[in-house]
Amino acid sequence: MKNIAVLFCIVVLAACATSQEPVPGAIREFLDEYGWQMDRFTRSDVSDLSGFRDHVRWYLVDRDADEVWRSYTTVSPATQWRGPIARFGLLYDPETRRMYTRASRSFPNIDVGQIYFLDLLIEAFLHVPTAFQVSDVNEASRSIEFTYLDQNTSHGHQEILFFEIIRGEDRFTLIRHRSWFRSGSKLRDALFYPPYHTRTVDEYHQRIAEDFDFDIRPLSDRRLRKKGLSP
Repeated sequence: MKNIAVLFCIVVLAACATSQEPVPGAIREFLDEYGWQMDRFTRSDVSDLSGFRDHVRWYLVDRDADEVWRSYTTVSPATQWRGPIARFGLLYDPETRRMYTRASRSFPNIDVGQIYFLDLLIEAFLHVPTAFQVSDVNEASRSIEFTYLDQNTSHGHQEILFFEIIRGEDRFTLIRHRSWFRSGSKLRDALFYPPYHTRTVDEYHQRIAEDFDFDIRPLSDRRLRKKGLSP
């Protein structure tokens, strides 16, 4: 019985160590296949988005747009992608040519050219690596854009826009998270990707809201129009 207890403890500790490894196994396998030389990665071609599927999600935040913008552009990637669906795995910053992992104590603010690698957990058992590059961060228009890497399973583009809403003395922020995506499977793109992507995007925004202690609510197109919030 004592030997069984010791063996159980070893297995548990090993599992904990694996879950906290600096670079998740799925991402490590991705990089072993495509190479660890980050400067050689290329973005997928999104010059013509007419052949991509479109997904739009709206959110209402109980803070002014400047505060929300600062939150989204300074948040730690380990915070904004902390699961359970999407977990941060690796960040490459071309300006300093440094890599940052879960074990890093500090991270740079989001900037153009940075490459992010996430470990996506699908149906609680399948780990899928996904990688994208920051293609634009524009403070004047309050917009953040990501483009999937060409080596990624899915190709596409994401755009996050922040709109200031003023109602009397109250100020709110309306966020539009728009995604264009395409993979090698039309069935996957039509049936599986949209609901899964919705949950993943919702989790992303919720984690940031939790970290900065503000309230965020998803809005359907119908409620958006009913509230007269269309930008």
